[in-house]
Amino acid sequence: AEDGIRDYKVTGVQTCALPICVSAMARRLGDGEWITGYGWSEDEVAEKRRPLRADLDAAAPRNPVILTRAGGHSGAANSLALRLAGITRDTPDPEGGVIEHDERGELNGIIRERHSMVSRLVPAATPDELRESFTQNLRDLLKLGITSLIQAGETPEDYASWERIYREHGTELPRAAVQIRWVGKARMQVFGRKTGAGDERLRVGAVKVLVDGGFTGPAAYTTKPYKGQPNYRGKLNLRDRKSTRLNSSHLVISYAVFCLKKK
Repeated sequence: AEDGIRDYKVTGVQTCALPICVSAMARRLGDGEWITGYGWSEDEVAEKRRPLRADLDAAAPRNPVILTRAGGHSGAANSLALRLAGITRDTPDPEGGVIEHDERGELNGIIRERHSMVSRLVPAATPDELRESFTQNLRDLLKLGITSLIQAGETPEDYASWERIYREHGTELPRAAVQIRWVGKARMQVFGRKTGAGDERLRVGAVKVLVDGGFTGPAAYTTKPYKGQPNYRGKLNLRDRKSTRLNSSHLVISYAVFCLKKK
Protein backbone atom coordinates (compact mmCIF):
# COMPACT_ATOMS: atom_id res chain seq x y z
CA ALA A 1 0.00 0.00 0.00
CA GLU A 2 1.15 3.52 -0.73
CA ASP A 3 1.41 5.95 2.17
CA GLY A 4 0.05 8.77 0.02
CA ILE A 5 2.80 11.13 1.18
CA ARG A 6 6.18 10.18 -0.23
CA ASP A 7 5.28 7.15 -2.35
CA TYR A 8 4.61 7.29 -6.10
CA LYS A 9 2.93 4.55 -8.12
CA VAL A 10 5.23 4.08 -11.12
CA THR A 11 3.49 1.11 -12.76
CA GLY A 12 3.42 1.65 -16.51
CA VAL A 13 5.26 4.98 -16.39
CA GLN A 14 7.76 5.28 -19.25
CA THR A 15 11.37 5.37 -18.08
CA CYS A 16 11.91 8.70 -19.81
CA ALA A 17 8.91 10.13 -17.90
CA LEU A 18 9.96 8.86 -14.47
CA PRO A 19 12.36 11.78 -13.81
CA ILE A 20 9.51 14.21 -14.45
CA CYS A 21 7.33 12.40 -11.90
CA VAL A 22 10.15 12.20 -9.36
CA SER A 23 11.05 15.85 -9.85
CA ALA A 24 7.44 16.88 -9.22
CA MET A 25 7.41 14.83 -6.03
CA ALA A 26 10.65 16.47 -4.90
CA ARG A 27 9.15 19.93 -5.38
CA ARG A 28 6.07 18.94 -3.39
CA LEU A 29 7.96 17.33 -0.50
CA GLY A 30 10.92 19.72 -0.29
CA ASP A 31 14.65 19.08 -0.05
CA GLY A 32 15.87 16.16 2.02
CA GLU A 33 12.63 14.17 2.07
CA TRP A 34 12.65 10.55 0.91
CA ILE A 35 10.89 9.74 -2.35
CA THR A 36 9.77 6.14 -2.84
CA GLY A 37 7.78 4.32 -5.47
CA TYR A 38 6.78 0.87 -6.66
CA GLY A 39 5.96 -0.85 -9.93
CA TRP A 40 8.47 0.04 -12.64
CA SER A 41 9.32 -2.68 -15.15
CA GLU A 42 11.62 -2.40 -18.13
CA ASP A 43 9.51 -5.06 -19.85
CA GLU A 44 6.43 -2.83 -19.92
CA VAL A 45 7.84 0.43 -21.29
CA ALA A 46 8.83 1.47 -24.80
CA GLU A 47 12.49 2.11 -23.94
CA LYS A 48 12.96 -1.41 -22.53
CA ARG A 49 15.39 -0.10 -19.95
CA ARG A 50 15.48 0.42 -16.21
CA PRO A 51 15.61 3.74 -14.35
CA LEU A 52 19.22 4.26 -13.27
CA ARG A 53 21.10 6.40 -10.76
CA ALA A 54 21.80 9.13 -13.32
CA ASP A 55 18.09 9.43 -14.18
CA LEU A 56 17.12 9.85 -10.54
CA ASP A 57 20.04 12.18 -9.76
CA ALA A 58 18.90 14.56 -12.48
CA ALA A 59 15.34 14.47 -11.19
CA ALA A 60 15.96 14.89 -7.46
CA PRO A 61 19.59 15.68 -6.57
CA ARG A 62 18.63 16.91 -3.07
CA ASN A 63 16.24 14.10 -2.17
CA PRO A 64 17.09 10.45 -1.48
CA VAL A 65 15.15 8.26 -3.94
CA ILE A 66 14.47 4.51 -3.98
CA LEU A 67 12.04 3.03 -6.55
CA THR A 68 11.16 -0.65 -6.27
CA ARG A 69 10.63 -2.81 -9.35
CA ALA A 70 7.34 -4.61 -9.93
CA GLY A 71 7.59 -7.88 -8.03
CA GLY A 72 9.82 -6.37 -5.35
CA HIS A 73 13.05 -8.16 -6.32
CA SER A 74 15.16 -5.08 -7.12
CA GLY A 75 15.28 -1.35 -6.63
CA ALA A 76 16.76 1.76 -8.26
CA ALA A 77 18.37 4.39 -6.03
CA ASN A 78 19.93 7.79 -6.61
CA SER A 79 23.33 8.93 -5.37
CA LEU A 80 22.05 10.59 -2.21
CA ALA A 81 20.14 7.47 -1.14
CA LEU A 82 23.18 5.27 -1.79
CA ARG A 83 25.41 7.64 0.16
CA LEU A 84 23.05 7.70 3.14
CA ALA A 85 23.07 3.88 3.08
CA GLY A 86 26.89 3.84 3.06
CA ILE A 87 27.04 2.07 -0.31
CA THR A 88 30.04 2.89 -2.51
CA ARG A 89 31.60 1.36 -5.63
CA ASP A 90 33.76 -0.75 -3.28
CA THR A 91 30.89 -2.15 -1.20
CA PRO A 92 30.84 -5.94 -1.61
CA ASP A 93 27.69 -7.68 -2.77
CA PRO A 94 25.47 -8.59 0.19
CA GLU A 95 24.68 -12.24 0.76
CA GLY A 96 21.95 -13.23 -1.68
CA GLY A 97 22.06 -9.92 -3.56
CA VAL A 98 23.88 -7.90 -6.23
CA ILE A 99 24.99 -4.26 -6.25
CA GLU A 100 25.24 -3.37 -9.93
CA HIS A 101 27.97 -1.26 -11.55
CA ASP A 102 28.30 0.33 -14.98
CA GLU A 103 31.08 -0.34 -17.48
CA ARG A 104 33.37 2.09 -15.60
CA GLY A 105 32.85 0.33 -12.30
CA GLU A 106 30.61 3.05 -10.87
CA LEU A 107 27.32 2.31 -9.11
CA ASN A 108 24.43 2.38 -11.57
CA GLY A 109 21.83 2.55 -8.78
CA ILE A 110 20.34 -0.94 -9.18
CA ILE A 111 20.41 -3.32 -6.23
CA ARG A 112 19.04 -6.81 -6.77
CA GLU A 113 17.23 -8.63 -3.95
CA ARG A 114 18.79 -6.56 -1.15
CA HIS A 115 17.55 -3.03 -1.92
CA SER A 116 16.39 -3.02 1.71
CA MET A 117 19.98 -1.82 2.30
CA VAL A 118 18.53 1.51 1.18
CA SER A 119 14.79 1.28 1.81
CA ARG A 120 15.33 0.46 5.51
CA LEU A 121 16.24 4.15 5.94
CA VAL A 122 12.85 5.39 4.72
CA PRO A 123 10.74 6.65 7.65
CA ALA A 124 8.01 4.08 8.22
CA ALA A 125 4.38 5.07 7.83
CA THR A 126 2.11 4.12 10.71
CA PRO A 127 -0.69 1.56 10.23
CA ASP A 128 -3.20 4.40 10.64
CA GLU A 129 -1.57 6.34 7.79
CA LEU A 130 -1.72 3.30 5.52
CA ARG A 131 -5.16 1.96 6.40
CA GLU A 132 -7.32 4.23 4.25
CA SER A 133 -5.37 3.78 1.00
CA PHE A 134 -4.80 0.06 1.69
CA THR A 135 -8.51 -0.54 2.22
CA GLN A 136 -9.43 1.43 -0.89
CA ASN A 137 -6.90 -0.51 -2.99
CA LEU A 138 -8.59 -3.73 -1.88
CA ARG A 139 -12.05 -2.34 -2.69
CA ASP A 140 -10.85 -1.34 -6.15
CA LEU A 141 -10.02 -4.96 -6.94
CA LEU A 142 -13.71 -5.84 -6.73
CA LYS A 143 -14.44 -3.16 -9.35
CA LEU A 144 -12.14 -5.11 -11.68
CA GLY A 145 -14.00 -8.35 -11.00
CA ILE A 146 -11.30 -9.75 -8.71
CA THR A 147 -13.09 -11.52 -5.86
CA SER A 148 -10.16 -13.32 -4.20
CA LEU A 149 -6.42 -12.80 -3.89
CA ILE A 150 -3.22 -14.22 -2.45
CA GLN A 151 -0.87 -11.74 -0.81
CA ALA A 152 2.59 -13.13 -1.53
CA GLY A 153 4.35 -12.41 1.73
CA GLU A 154 3.76 -10.45 4.93
CA THR A 155 5.56 -10.61 8.25
CA PRO A 156 3.70 -12.23 11.15
CA GLU A 157 3.39 -8.79 12.74
CA ASP A 158 1.89 -7.24 9.57
CA TYR A 159 -0.87 -9.84 9.51
CA ALA A 160 -2.52 -7.99 12.40
CA SER A 161 -3.21 -5.04 10.07
CA TRP A 162 -5.04 -7.34 7.67
CA GLU A 163 -7.13 -8.72 10.52
CA ARG A 164 -8.11 -5.25 11.70
CA ILE A 165 -9.14 -4.12 8.21
CA TYR A 166 -11.13 -7.27 7.56
CA ARG A 167 -12.90 -7.01 10.91
CA GLU A 168 -14.05 -3.52 9.96
CA HIS A 169 -14.62 -3.90 6.21
CA GLY A 170 -14.44 -7.61 5.39
CA THR A 171 -17.77 -7.84 3.55
CA GLU A 172 -16.67 -5.01 1.24
CA LEU A 173 -13.36 -6.64 0.27
CA PRO A 174 -12.14 -9.61 -1.79
CA ARG A 175 -11.44 -12.85 0.02
CA ALA A 176 -7.74 -13.00 0.89
CA ALA A 177 -5.13 -15.60 1.78
CA VAL A 178 -1.98 -14.01 3.20
CA GLN A 179 1.31 -15.87 2.90
CA ILE A 180 3.60 -15.40 5.89
CA ARG A 181 7.30 -14.82 5.32
CA TRP A 182 9.70 -17.06 7.22
CA VAL A 183 11.33 -14.67 9.71
CA GLY A 184 12.95 -17.14 12.09
CA LYS A 185 11.64 -19.81 14.41
CA ALA A 186 11.14 -17.59 17.46
CA ARG A 187 8.92 -15.02 15.71
CA MET A 188 6.98 -17.73 13.87
CA GLN A 189 6.25 -19.51 17.13
CA VAL A 190 4.97 -16.28 18.66
CA PHE A 191 2.69 -15.89 15.62
CA GLY A 192 1.42 -19.41 16.29
CA ARG A 193 -0.98 -19.74 13.34
CA LYS A 194 -1.31 -22.53 10.81
CA THR A 195 -2.24 -22.42 7.15
CA GLY A 196 -6.01 -22.06 6.84
CA ALA A 197 -6.55 -20.27 10.15
CA GLY A 198 -9.12 -17.52 9.81
CA ASP A 199 -12.55 -17.36 8.21
CA GLU A 200 -14.17 -17.26 4.77
CA ARG A 201 -13.00 -13.67 4.17
CA LEU A 202 -9.41 -13.74 5.48
CA ARG A 203 -7.12 -16.65 6.25
CA VAL A 204 -3.46 -17.49 6.76
CA GLY A 205 -1.82 -18.79 3.59
CA ALA A 206 1.40 -20.72 3.14
CA VAL A 207 4.73 -19.84 4.73
CA LYS A 208 6.96 -18.16 2.16
CA VAL A 209 10.64 -19.15 2.18
CA LEU A 210 12.84 -17.38 -0.37
CA VAL A 211 15.35 -20.02 -1.45
CA ASP A 212 16.85 -17.84 -4.19
CA GLY A 213 16.28 -14.51 -5.93
CA GLY A 214 13.78 -13.61 -8.62
CA PHE A 215 14.15 -13.70 -12.40
CA THR A 216 13.16 -10.03 -12.59
CA GLY A 217 16.43 -9.00 -10.89
CA PRO A 218 17.77 -11.16 -12.28
CA ALA A 219 18.92 -13.10 -9.24
CA ALA A 220 17.16 -16.47 -9.55
CA TYR A 221 19.63 -19.33 -9.16
CA THR A 222 20.05 -21.17 -12.48
CA THR A 223 21.84 -24.28 -13.72
CA LYS A 224 23.55 -22.29 -16.49
CA PRO A 225 24.95 -18.73 -16.57
CA TYR A 226 22.77 -15.82 -17.63
CA LYS A 227 23.06 -14.51 -21.18
CA GLY A 228 25.89 -11.99 -21.37
CA GLN A 229 27.03 -12.84 -17.82
CA PRO A 230 29.19 -15.95 -18.21
CA ASN A 231 30.18 -16.08 -14.53
CA TYR A 232 26.78 -15.32 -13.03
CA ARG A 233 24.11 -17.89 -12.17
CA GLY A 234 22.03 -15.91 -9.69
CA LYS A 235 21.99 -15.96 -5.89
CA LEU A 236 20.99 -18.53 -3.30
CA ASN A 237 19.54 -17.46 0.03
CA LEU A 238 19.90 -20.96 1.46
CA ARG A 239 23.33 -22.32 0.73
CA ASP A 240 24.00 -25.89 -0.47
CA ARG A 241 23.04 -28.48 2.13
CA LYS A 242 21.53 -25.79 4.35
CA SER A 243 17.84 -26.09 5.20
CA THR A 244 15.30 -24.50 7.47
CA ARG A 245 13.45 -26.78 9.88
CA LEU A 246 9.85 -25.87 10.62
CA ASN A 247 8.04 -27.20 13.65
CA SER A 248 4.55 -27.90 12.30
CA SER A 249 3.02 -27.93 15.77
CA HIS A 250 3.64 -24.17 16.03
CA LEU A 251 4.12 -22.84 12.52
CA VAL A 252 2.39 -22.56 9.20
CA ILE A 253 2.39 -26.05 7.73
CA SER A 254 2.45 -25.63 3.95
CA TYR A 255 4.89 -24.01 1.57
CA ALA A 256 4.61 -21.66 -1.39
CA VAL A 257 6.56 -22.88 -4.42
CA PHE A 258 6.93 -20.70 -7.53
CA CYS A 259 8.24 -22.17 -10.76
CA LEU A 260 8.96 -20.59 -14.14
CA LYS A 261 9.33 -22.65 -17.29
CA LYS A 262 11.23 -21.50 -20.34
CA LYS A 263 8.96 -21.42 -23.37
